[in-house]
Formats: sequence, structure tokens, C-alpha cells
Amino acid sequence: MARIGTGLGKLFNGTTYHPTGKAAIHEALTELLIETLLPAFESLRELRAIIADDSVPLVKENKSFDVMYRTIWTVYKDPLQKAARLMGYNIGFLFKP
Repeated sequence: MARIGTGLGKLFNGTTYHPTGKAAIHEALTELLIETLLPAFESLRELRAIIADDSVPLVKENKSFDVMYRTIWTVYKDPLQKAARLMGYNIGFLFKP
């Protein structure tokens, strides 16, 4: 996760967005990373531990997978759209039926 944050920061610092908009975009990307990707990574870590333990019931494995999946979906559904919109892109069409 640290590599993603560092790499994303370096990549973003190389862009030519207007300084006013750049601060808002940076804030949106930081929110995306901290509030959604980090919890998803923690969910994955917990899921790996549960799967490694043969005594854990399948129901608990499924529940842990569901938590991880929902956390990852949250990244795509809200914060990613917000960051993309601030950069001038509309990716909302990806989520329409």
C-alpha cells in the first residue's frame, strides 16, 4: 500500500493541472487511498488468514470475502468517480446498466 501511495504521489506531481484544481484532486486521491483502499487491503489480509485456517467455517470465509468485495466496490463507485470528475473525466457511464 505504501508503494501505491508513493507512486501515485510521484505520478500526480508530474501532471500539469492548475494549482487550484491540483489541490482538490490530490485531496480526492488521498481520500480514495486512505478511506477505501487501505480498508480493502486490511480485509484482504483478514481473508487470507481465515482461508489459511482449515477450522474456519465456510460461512465465515464467505462473509470475509463479501466484506472485502464491498470495500473494493466502494473505491470504484464513489471516490474514484469524484477524483476522475475533478480531473475532467466522467466515468459514471461505467456504472449505468
